[in-house]
Amino acid sequence: MKKSKQIISPLAPKQYKRNWPTTHEANEYMKMRASQNRSFSKNNSNEKWMEDKLKLTDYKWSCQSRWGYRIFDFWCHYLGIAIEVDGKEHIKRYDSYRDEANYWKSGILVIRVKNRNEDDAKEALAIISKSGNWNERR
Repeated sequence: MKKSKQIISPLAPKQYKRNWPTTHEANEYMKMRASQNRSFSKNNSNEKWMEDKLKLTDYKWSCQSRWGYRIFDFWCHYLGIAIEVDGKEHIKRYDSYRDEANYWKSGILVIRVKNRNEDDAKEALAIISKSGNWNERR
């Protein structure tokens, strides 16, 4: 069986290293997780708050979209930008490692916004308006 590539960084704690889901079982598991997250996010007022902000961009945003082993809160395929709405449960060191790995691996820009933080949301919208499309970063 062929092993998938891993991005290993000295910043990555050992328990957080993940492979790309290459088996049928791993793919099905990630589909199930994305479905669960979509169900949960329907009642999440923090994500609804950010969704309302993203409607102002005139781009198409998908909720709880998968990219490999990542499930992003919001994803715009044209821009190659993911938005993560962060609560207190997020681990900053782990999140920054995964965000950097995604950027270097695929050109995906991950923008983090704290729950209901208007300054973070304004900064995210400014980054979105200035960013080029995804093909320019790949």
